[in-house]
Amino acid sequence: MKPSEFRGKRLDNGEWAFGTYTNAYGDWINEFAPYGPKMYGNEIVEDAGEHYAENEVDRETVTGFTGITDINENKLYDQDICEDENGNRFLVMWSMYFNAWCYIEYLGDLREYPLYKFIGTYRKVGNKFDNPELLEIEVAE
Repeated sequence: MKPSEFRGKRLDNGEWAFGTYTNAYGDWINEFAPYGPKMYGNEIVEDAGEHYAENEVDRETVTGFTGITDINENKLYDQDICEDENGNRFLVMWSMYFNAWCYIEYLGDLREYPLYKFIGTYRKVGNKFDNPELLEIEVAE
């Protein structure tokens, strides 16, 4: 199922924007949505009540909401980094093999595990864009 909520890093200030994503350009989107907000480029459109906030975002940072939350009820997005009760960290990603949101274990083997089987056992600690150092593996010498 395709996510309906996205996030992306804003180009103007580097903050996260959350909402609907569009990568359509100019008149093309206006033809199909003439009464909605005008959207250009890679944007996250946030519903701000009676108006919309349009934020141009870095396309490389656009990720979708998985529909799953961690033990603290934080929404998990694709490319989030989580940690289990033993301190093991993993990356949240879509698995073509399982056709489901999975976590990729960073213990040297990069195995995939369906995320839904472990709901309530992990917490979000960051994401690969803001905290790439959390994915580094320490190797004993």
